[in-house]
Amino acid sequence: MKYAGALVFFLCVSVIMTWPLARDGWDAMPGGRGDPLLNTWILMWGYHAITHGKVLSFFDANIFYPAPQTLALSDHMFPNLLIFGPAYGLTQNPVFAYNLVLFLSFALSGFAMFLLAYYTTRAYGPSLVAGFIFAFFPARFAHIGHLQLLNLYWSPPAFLFLDCYLKERQSRDLVLLSLFAALQTWASFYMGYFLLLILAVYYVLFHLWQRLWPWRRDLLAPVLIVVLIFPFAYPYLYLKNFFGFTRELGEVVSYSADAAKSFLSVPGQNWLYGEWLKPFESLQGAAEKMLFTGFLPLALVPVALVRKFRSQKFIVISSAFLMLFAALMALGPVLVWWGVHQKFPLPYLFFYHLLPGFASMRAPSRIMMLGMMPLALLAALALQSRRKELLLAGVALAGVFAEYRVVPGDLTKVAFGEELPPVYRWVRDHSFKGALVEIPAGGAHGEHEYVYFSGYHLKPVINGHSGFFPTYYYEIVSELSRPLSVETLRYLTAIGVSNVILHRTRTNPEPWDRLVAEGHLKEIQRFEEDQLLEINVGAAPGRLQLVRLGLDYVSPASRIIAGLIFRSDGGVWRGKLEGALPIEIAWNGPERFVTESSLVMPLAIQGERWVTFPLETPSTPGQYQVTIQGRGISAQHSVYVTEWGADVYSRGLIQLKDHPVVLRCSINEEIGYHSADGDLTTYWYSSVTQTPALDYQIDVLQQVRSRGVVLHLGPATEDYPRGLEVYISPDGQDWRRIQNLKFAVMLNGRRHSTPAEDFYAVLWPPTEGRYIQLRLTTYDPFRWWSIAETTILGDPLTFPVPTSRSTTELNPQIELVDFEHRGSQIRARVRVKNNGQAIWLRYGPKGVGSVRLGSRWYLNGREIWRSERFELPRALYLGEETVIDAQLSLPPDQGTYLLRLDLVDEGMGWIRGGIEREIQVAAN
Repeated sequence: MKYAGALVFFLCVSVIMTWPLARDGWDAMPGGRGDPLLNTWILMWGYHAITHGKVLSFFDANIFYPAPQTLALSDHMFPNLLIFGPAYGLTQNPVFAYNLVLFLSFALSGFAMFLLAYYTTRAYGPSLVAGFIFAFFPARFAHIGHLQLLNLYWSPPAFLFLDCYLKERQSRDLVLLSLFAALQTWASFYMGYFLLLILAVYYVLFHLWQRLWPWRRDLLAPVLIVVLIFPFAYPYLYLKNFFGFTRELGEVVSYSADAAKSFLSVPGQNWLYGEWLKPFESLQGAAEKMLFTGFLPLALVPVALVRKFRSQKFIVISSAFLMLFAALMALGPVLVWWGVHQKFPLPYLFFYHLLPGFASMRAPSRIMMLGMMPLALLAALALQSRRKELLLAGVALAGVFAEYRVVPGDLTKVAFGEELPPVYRWVRDHSFKGALVEIPAGGAHGEHEYVYFSGYHLKPVINGHSGFFPTYYYEIVSELSRPLSVETLRYLTAIGVSNVILHRTRTNPEPWDRLVAEGHLKEIQRFEEDQLLEINVGAAPGRLQLVRLGLDYVSPASRIIAGLIFRSDGGVWRGKLEGALPIEIAWNGPERFVTESSLVMPLAIQGERWVTFPLETPSTPGQYQVTIQGRGISAQHSVYVTEWGADVYSRGLIQLKDHPVVLRCSINEEIGYHSADGDLTTYWYSSVTQTPALDYQIDVLQQVRSRGVVLHLGPATEDYPRGLEVYISPDGQDWRRIQNLKFAVMLNGRRHSTPAEDFYAVLWPPTEGRYIQLRLTTYDPFRWWSIAETTILGDPLTFPVPTSRSTTELNPQIELVDFEHRGSQIRARVRVKNNGQAIWLRYGPKGVGSVRLGSRWYLNGREIWRSERFELPRALYLGEETVIDAQLSLPPDQGTYLLRLDLVDEGMGWIRGGIEREIQVAAN
């Protein structure tokens, strides 16, 4: 009965902690319309595969056509079908079945942790507290949409049976350990991998503590685990090799815990700490970095160490070590402190490089989901007592409940059954020869919905969303991002697409209507908001030619992204579904340098197409003849390895942060200064996906002989441009394109162990000009364009800092637009115009030369106090104007003051001609 009582307890508490899930879970789900829809489709596909006898083709799912084994792009969550399958089979409601799995993930995780704590302490109340801590750890609510991370109820039994085996050496415990570890890995490879690591550390600690040698029988556990996992792991290994999936080190660091903030970061819905701890929220990957454990559970750790150190020394020390180990691993490859990479390597870096599988995981911080297991165990040990045990447990439970409680939020309605949009019901009931594509394609939330609805009709679709994306998908969506034409339809026909679902309210339908009128598309069925079309365009086969290697200048001893230019003559070339094509690259010049790489060929090519691949370059500068050989591929090209390489930091640099420059961006110009402020943690970003309309322009205010630019990635490690052209101008009017840089992305920083140093260099022959403009040339429907810091490779600039500049030279026009005085604050909006003969800079070298709005306070004709400075929103050219918003604080003493608002030329002096206001300051 005590076990049944504990299970009932966690079921009831789960109702409260996940409310209103129990009330609205029939047709709505928490976590928005993103990953919950994807995970629902995963479970629907698994149910379909099992009930229709497709177990052997379990991973051949219907999304991301024509990529193979696409279920293996995310966790398959096979054990969750034990709950989802019966619920879905009985109700035919995947939303309810999904919510049932989600709800039980909390209750069963708490119950499983209760069993582990009760096995260790034999204390009922403290074990309930331990189960509550593990089941309702705030990070679980930050990940409410990631079902694969929440079903952790297999982990405590695995830990329990490992401990039983180490103490009693019974083969039965070894088998049960292996089974539960395998079940956790099946439910989530993330959590399974981290669990196996924690179990291995505990195994080593036990043998070191007891001074024992491992038994040969111990090898049975890893062998059994491998045997159980391998059938489900093989598709993941296959896709990893097929597409070359990995997580770049910079991306891993971006989703690692921040040592200064993450353990104090909590979901905003937390009713007690949500607002109070908001300053500790991280800018990027916030949900991954909300690792607040609660102050009370953490306070119980030293209590357990003190009270149980003598009687249960090993369990408290090993639990504390495992908790600290998990926290250390959550920090990722390098130390991040207040958002700044400290270039201090951490143990995770060792596992990333040496342990298979770690390079495929993006978020090290997730290990703390299991790190709460030893923390909960220590809390139970701290509360274990012969007297007042239930009272202490009740008080602790109330305290933890208060710290972990979340404010109920509305769930998102999801259509199911006969409530499905009519177009999907029609597709479900009819057959097609080829694949479907839904337009618009590429938007994350739209793709989630497409995936979910495809779980009903089960037709092959181009669209998809998952943990990884096949290379083919980027290619197809990039093609669909271009202006619609008959060539687009030929391309779709060549890759096997026969029908289009056009969502007319989500995209411009006019180009599609035009192609329907011309007979290139045929309308099959028209619905209120959607339209089903059939493609009536054939695709003549094309002949593939390798044109050339797409680079002329590279950096020495660097890893870059190069490109081969292919062309299809006479029609559309259709490739084969195959893995990466190995190639050999030989450099002949000042040194002989041979390296290997691989190509992932496109599905189809019409016209010209770039195929990218990673490339290692020689270390000796000079002219090289590069030969590329592969199956059916042969090319030669002359490449110059320039002396400007990865050591550019030490010579020939124009650091924008140290010089007066003007930056102009085609979008978000007001934050362009972030790419020249000397801070790698701040950056300019496009806020829209990459298109040829985006550009970034640098005015260095004088003629300079440049050889290239270095653009630092900072925290946005994946936002480098996929294609780039460079233009240089002497006057901002006559632009000259630098040739042979159509594909100009050269990633030089990827070999560093400190991702804060990641950068890409774009190089060109020495060219004179004042203006440098970078223009995107390709589409990427998933990535923004971001620049953290900019460095020009060229002759250092010599800007003499003037000792003074006259008011006539700057000649400001300043007027007050709005003025409001309330309480102790003043809000002023000031319009300023540059009528002078010099550019007003937002940032000058070391701050000198920048123009700002400043305030001065006078009492009885004497200046007594200067308050804040307010920056220009952007640099002002001659004749331009802008508005500055100023929030002013009053002087501390009572009196009648004269407030002057003037522009100040930093380092030179105040510019007269501002605004005066008389202000009465009352006593506090």
